Amino acid sequence: MALYLKYRPNNFETIVWQEQVKDILKAEVEQDKLSSSYVFFWPRWTGKTSTARILAKAINCTWEWEKPCNKCENCKLIDSWRTLDFVEIDAASNTQVDKIREEIIDKALYPPTNLKKKIYIIDEVHMLSKSAFNALLKIMEEPPAYLNFILATTELHKVPETIISRCEVFNFKRISQDNIILRLEYICKQEWFDYEIDGLKLISKISDGWLRDAIKYLEQVSIIWTITAENVSKFLWIAPERQIKAFLDIVSTNDLNDIFTEIEDLQNKWIDLTNFIKDILSYLDEHLLENTKENLKLINLFDEIYVNIRLFPTPALAYKTIIWNKKIQFTETRNKQEKNTEIPENLKNKEKIKATKQEETTEVVETTKCEDIKNKLISKLNSPIIKWIIKNFWEIDQENWEIVVYIISNTNFQIITKPDNKEILEKEISWLCPNKTIQIKNITKEEYFEKQLSN
Repeated sequence: MALYLKYRPNNFETIVWQEQVKDILKAEVEQDKLSSSYVFFWPRWTGKTSTARILAKAINCTWEWEKPCNKCENCKLIDSWRTLDFVEIDAASNTQVDKIREEIIDKALYPPTNLKKKIYIIDEVHMLSKSAFNALLKIMEEPPAYLNFILATTELHKVPETIISRCEVFNFKRISQDNIILRLEYICKQEWFDYEIDGLKLISKISDGWLRDAIKYLEQVSIIWTITAENVSKFLWIAPERQIKAFLDIVSTNDLNDIFTEIEDLQNKWIDLTNFIKDILSYLDEHLLENTKENLKLINLFDEIYVNIRLFPTPALAYKTIIWNKKIQFTETRNKQEKNTEIPENLKNKEKIKATKQEETTEVVETTKCEDIKNKLISKLNSPIIKWIIKNFWEIDQENWEIVVYIISNTNFQIITKPDNKEILEKEISWLCPNKTIQIKNITKEEYFEKQLSN
């Protein structure tokens, strides 16, 4: 049996990273306050169908404490598909209205024979035709007390509002890398696989939040190798993070010989250079704020490679050609800037050079002072999110004698402008720096990056 089937969740406790869903469903089951219809929504492989089956068992479980118990007769009937009261329909294969009438409407008129309630799970429900939706709506408007619908979809916008309005909607979320690593580690221990945590981290990263993909990759690598970052990289033709960082460091040096040699080495190591760009862009996105100006230049470079790579006979040629062109443009721009920034004759006397040095010293002192104020403020705040915002988006406007916090997220802007939070900030600023005021501005990410580049 495939590992993703063997370790498929079978109760609420084994559902990974969907606490906001399972906590509500468990409470509804325990308090017997179930809805007649549910919609589970989010992209593929986040546990929608598994959760639907678990809920079906929980609704019909005869155990008085933990539900589902997976031991009572009702749970066993559902697990083994030996009851007509539990029906799972693939809407992609049964799109027509006749199928809905035959499978649901006609049979739903009869009460359950084995279970407490009849359960219909309709997977990929957005694939139903308009007529099929209309037929389904008729029974969902006033369903019998013994009937429950659980609909699963990856495209909620294709489901009619008339259907959605009669359901409880649960928005599943992409599984975090940390939770995928924990699940993979659990499976490795159960299956006695030899593994290293770096290998699991790399699998988690490339699976991009999809647990089934991660388990599939784990099983593939485990067949013949120990699960290490090197073996995962070799088997799946991907580069570990350290290799991405090393390549970016070489590109940043602008030495074409070293860059081209490294591209050849990557190709000889069986790295898929087309997917390598995606890994690079993902890495730069994660580390964008560490060095905004340099990382934005690299993003523009590799975005151009990503867009045009299919126009070249080989991926390596795309890398070399576009990097070469960017190198020429960079050199021309730098030479032009150096020419335009020559010191004029009237600034070459000793007095003015001395004055310039004094201004630079004053600016350094002022900058250091501003950093001290920021660090003291951060140490006095209790909220981690506010600390993070102040640390990354704080600026001093010397001309207007203001402290400005630029917020590029609407959520963060709402958090920091709450009356309580704003009052705390103003109070601490007035104590640390009485002659300055604080302003909080909400700007777009593009505006913020442009501002960084202009600085």
